[in-house]
Amino acid sequence: MITLGNNMELSGFSELDHASLIVVKKIVGNYARKINDNKGEFQKLSLDLVSDDPNKLQIIGKLDINGNSYGSIAEDINLFFALDKALNQLQQEIK
Repeated sequence: MITLGNNMELSGFSELDHASLIVVKKIVGNYARKINDNKGEFQKLSLDLVSDDPNKLQIIGKLDINGNSYGSIAEDINLFFALDKALNQLQQEIK
């Protein structure tokens, strides 16, 4: 498990190469900043990377903010597209 800051956890991402992990951290950080700016500080953001099928990656997201929990599930063949979809779903849920 990778911890970013006090309130972000990435599970299943530790097997990625260094360059991909840097991009993942930047994407997550950008979404976290947008959420904090628009809705206030969140308590926890967790993302789990699941790859049972080599042709499809699944990311399961969970966001705890303002006493509520929100979830998302996104699938794609491309890691960054799946990550963007999962985080965008969470962002849309709290609007």
